[in-house]
Amino acid sequence: MPRPGQQAYRAKRKLANDAAASPNPSNHNGDDDEEGGNSGPFGQALPIADLPDDFDGEVLDGATYLAVANREASKLPFYKRVAPPRGATEEPASTNASAGPSSSARPKGRHPALPRESWEVTFAAHFTAYRDNLQRRWPPSPKLPYPPSYPPIPKAAEVTEWMGYINGYRQRGSKKWGDPDVSRWGGEGRRVDDHKAASGGDEEDEEEAQNNAVATPSEEDEVNGATDEQMAVDDEEAFMNAPPPPASTTPEYPDPNDPAEVERIRPREPLVCIVQFLDTHTILSVIKHLTRWMTDFVSRLPAERGAPSASPLPARWARWAFALLAVLDPHLSRDEISILRDFARACAAVASWRWRRALAHPGELPIIPVYMGFSPDEPAPQQADKDEAAEKTAALTRGETGNGDDEDAAPGWRLGARWKRIRDVRPRSETNPAPESAEAGHDEGAVDETLARAWIAAYAVVAGWAQWDLLDDFKRDFAKLARA
Repeated sequence: MPRPGQQAYRAKRKLANDAAASPNPSNHNGDDDEEGGNSGPFGQALPIADLPDDFDGEVLDGATYLAVANREASKLPFYKRVAPPRGATEEPASTNASAGPSSSARPKGRHPALPRESWEVTFAAHFTAYRDNLQRRWPPSPKLPYPPSYPPIPKAAEVTEWMGYINGYRQRGSKKWGDPDVSRWGGEGRRVDDHKAASGGDEEDEEEAQNNAVATPSEEDEVNGATDEQMAVDDEEAFMNAPPPPASTTPEYPDPNDPAEVERIRPREPLVCIVQFLDTHTILSVIKHLTRWMTDFVSRLPAERGAPSASPLPARWARWAFALLAVLDPHLSRDEISILRDFARACAAVASWRWRRALAHPGELPIIPVYMGFSPDEPAPQQADKDEAAEKTAALTRGETGNGDDEDAAPGWRLGARWKRIRDVRPRSETNPAPESAEAGHDEGAVDETLARAWIAAYAVVAGWAQWDLLDDFKRDFAKLARA
């Protein structure tokens, strides 16, 4: 008994063999077609006349028309090379001159706040390989025990509880939330504004500015009963706008003699014993919370205000974001991908905000010359080479160009140059410090650190879920920003 479809296949093969063995019905002379068009298993579908090479007569039937059309088509080139129009490769010199000084062309090249294109390719390969390797072993089996001293993991929709869980809890009446490190309370149990009043400082604290960006309810709102409704609309608004307790209240810090209390309310890192219990819905909810916190910070605190050390994306938030993205399911729905895209755009907004903040404080963007060789152990150059290298470095530091080409132009501020400089001047005999230590040049609120965290988190979304169109959006948005 033949298998399903086998009998039909045999009949089709027999017809093909018969058609190949029979003479060509479309050839008027009964000869094989020299063009090879009739060598198929089913022969020629339409008749084609066999015309001489010098045929120049009138086409009277369809077979002659097809023969003439095939002969003319065979004379056409397989591809055609055309030089690009003149306007597509170079602009007339009179265009910018007639436009006036207000429409001067922007500087060529990539914006310095963006990562290098080579890094984009390298990071994408590394992140996808890291995630694939982790997914094969995730979740761990058996699961690690959840520490009993930790507070319970908040529910997915509890914005305030997640803020306290990540940043660290503190007491406010009967509740504990917030981070003592970034709260409005000083390390001595005093309020920051009391400390500033005693010291005479009038610079507004970054967290104070963030919490007070929205005006407190007026007396008219209280009379109309709008205060309670406003506080109930959003838990995060209540968290950001709630007034501090009276000065006579006991300092909102745990008892240092109670290790269990200190352990319970301290900030949390994205450890395996925690992340292993988070499903896709919870991970996306936490990422949505991070997006909301970053967007809220950037919108409430203008780039020109306050001290330049503020960071809308602290290192702890970045570690949480990277850990959650590394274990997130690579196959998501359209709505879930939209959450990740919003997060990537929020990270780009943080990078843009930090760059504009740095432009308002010019001292944050120094031009740091770095070692351009491959290794400090290379053979010592001649004195003339040393003088030439020193002169070139000094010229680049002064902002001078080389021979006028774009490739030799002064690089200006470069992302990561400060780290590379600190690394290169360190003796090889010394032990490398921890990556996020002051010895390694780490400053959490600096431009390099904030941009690096923002781009790593944003490009993890781009590479992990193939959202490559976001790169064009980032490049277009940063092309509108001024340069150092």
